[in-house]
Amino acid sequence: MDSNPQISVIVCAYNEEKYIDTCLRSLMNQKVWFNFDIIVIDDCSTDNTLKILNEYSDHIKIYKNSQNQGIGFTSNIGIKKAKTKYVIRVDADDYVSEHFLPSLYLFLELNPHLDSVACDYLKVDENGKVLGRFNCISDPIACGILYKKDDLIKIGLYDDNAKIHEEKELKLRYDKHFTKYRAELPLYKYRMHKNNSTKFFNT
Repeated sequence: MDSNPQISVIVCAYNEEKYIDTCLRSLMNQKVWFNFDIIVIDDCSTDNTLKILNEYSDHIKIYKNSQNQGIGFTSNIGIKKAKTKYVIRVDADDYVSEHFLPSLYLFLELNPHLDSVACDYLKVDENGKVLGRFNCISDPIACGILYKKDDLIKIGLYDDNAKIHEEKELKLRYDKHFTKYRAELPLYKYRMHKNNSTKFFNT
């Protein structure tokens, strides 16, 4: 693992044996000039997710909940484990462009007065076919947002009890103190399938 990473990518996984490999491969394929961590928290999966994660143990940091805790609690574990300036979430069933991390990192590094940045995303089906492009500000999702870790700490992180729509509640508190900017680049692939209908929220 890199000793001085700049970004920690937080991946929360629960029964994602079908998609986690694609997610991790996309993260490991980033065109970066800086170091970054991939922190994966398994939320007590009952399928082969943890077995697949262990195959990547030389490249990622793996943590496992002793019982299923939900997305809010699990996201907070990842953020607390991070030792970096920036943190960003990627869902275990999604995947990203090879320019995902370098583009967002460059945006904030060259604009240190700005707080956070989100990228646009492509909605894709189970097989990766593009269904449409979406604005990350007008049609927000929980992932693909590069935050300064200290800012999330200041507002108290996610609600530990949040099982769904965790980003909606966080956004209400975050927006009182900080501003999120848009990178008009479709760098995130949001996968649509029968088990992820609760990931979207209305603003």
